[in-house]
Amino acid sequence: MSKPYRLVLNAVLLLASCTFCGCAFVSGSAVSSSRLLPFRKASAAQLSPEFREAQRMFGKNTEKNLLAWAMYQEDTEQYAEAMKTYRELSVAYPDKVQPQLGIARVEEATGRSEQALTVLQNAAAVHPQNVEVQLQLMRLHTSEENWQECLKTCEIVCNLAPTDQNARYEVGIAMVRADRVDDALPHLTFAVGRSAACYNVAWILHEQSRDAEAVPWLQQALSEHPDRQTAERSKLLLAELSPVNPQSKRRHDRVVPAAAVGDQGGVIHAGGPVEVPSWNGPGQGSVRPARHSGPAIPADGQPQR
Repeated sequence: MSKPYRLVLNAVLLLASCTFCGCAFVSGSAVSSSRLLPFRKASAAQLSPEFREAQRMFGKNTEKNLLAWAMYQEDTEQYAEAMKTYRELSVAYPDKVQPQLGIARVEEATGRSEQALTVLQNAAAVHPQNVEVQLQLMRLHTSEENWQECLKTCEIVCNLAPTDQNARYEVGIAMVRADRVDDALPHLTFAVGRSAACYNVAWILHEQSRDAEAVPWLQQALSEHPDRQTAERSKLLLAELSPVNPQSKRRHDRVVPAAAVGDQGGVIHAGGPVEVPSWNGPGQGSVRPARHSGPAIPADGQPQR
């Protein structure tokens, strides 16, 4: 085996032991090979010698370790390399959905949204109960501003994972972007608490240059017993949007950023426990966990719009 690939395998081992966090998925029932994705029909003979060497080295941990390596390549924008790794994983493990999701993400990241949609639609047909497939479809529809399909997918996600905190959070964010704020608020409140939900609505309205509509949501966030993080961000953004502030010209760089995932910008993410009667713990790990300093205390009422 070549020296460069040995370095790659060593990096994979390091990633797998130090930074990789696996994600569980809700899998559908078994399906016939006739419904497999087109790129999954390839012969195992198409696996590269390097991939076969990795299989010999890693044994039963090959999928986990090479998936970690592919995600690292994707995160560092080595898209050609990531696509090669994901495709070989999809050939070697044709019943796994994670490589298909990786392929779709790379397709979208490289401007091939139509191809990404095809991959995800085929994955949804094979894995109809998989929450992450539907969430990725929802994200793609959101980025394409296809609001009709986005909202249809939101409904599917809620039916599949009604108690998944992170899934409900993503649904709420997508609904706000689709201008369905009233429908989004229960989902965001479930995920991050009432005060942070109001702040998130305000942030997205601000992103959409709807500052006049954002202000009452920030005021509502501050009136709903916010945690420290929510209070600080709400006050800072409210000061930025104040008409008496000569610097309030949508200066996003002056707003404290959140620990963002994807393109969510300065929103506050789910991750802590939610104090609602229906909460019985997080879902089955169908979404990568986000970080949040702590939930705000849920309260009733909406800002006057």
